Amino acid sequence: MCNLCILMRHGESLANKNKIVWSLKHGFPLTDLGREMVLKRIHELKKLKIDLIVTSEIERAVETAKIISSKINVPYKIDSRINEINFTIFSGNSEDIVPRYTYESVYIENWDEIMKRSLDAINSYDGSILYITHAFIIRVILSYFLDLTENNSFGINVGYATLSIINNNRIISIGAENIDLKKIQYHTMV
Repeated sequence: MCNLCILMRHGESLANKNKIVWSLKHGFPLTDLGREMVLKRIHELKKLKIDLIVTSEIERAVETAKIISSKINVPYKIDSRINEINFTIFSGNSEDIVPRYTYESVYIENWDEIMKRSLDAINSYDGSILYITHAFIIRVILSYFLDLTENNSFGINVGYATLSIINNNRIISIGAENIDLKKIQYHTMV
């Protein structure tokens, strides 16, 4: 597992702006505001030694990764294991019709399956890794470290282009805009 896992949600996308759930690979790029949000995080990310950027294959995450990669000069790799929750028949519809919990519909990817694939992904990389993914995936990963169930995880708020940091299996921040270097071990800093 990475010793420093930086979980970053993509910037605001057209799907987010229009309150549409979307788990397909293409469609709904970042908005202008979403790109600005990502650019605002660059200063914080430059404080850290990042070995690799790993991104979901969903367009809004890949676009976020490309922006960051070009600004901090770190390569990115696509890993579908940190893709958005699979909404299947709900994808492309208003978020208002999507069941709140994954167990409320056989058409939504199961919480345990999402947990398994997400943890498999972060356990596959060593070093200081920046993961560009989605709010639900970040909530699932953080829930594992906090020992929370799906129902209890809804208090975790992950805004657009925010940073949640796990350092040596310890959560340092959740949905932060700034990085507190005092809480991160020295070998992860630039």
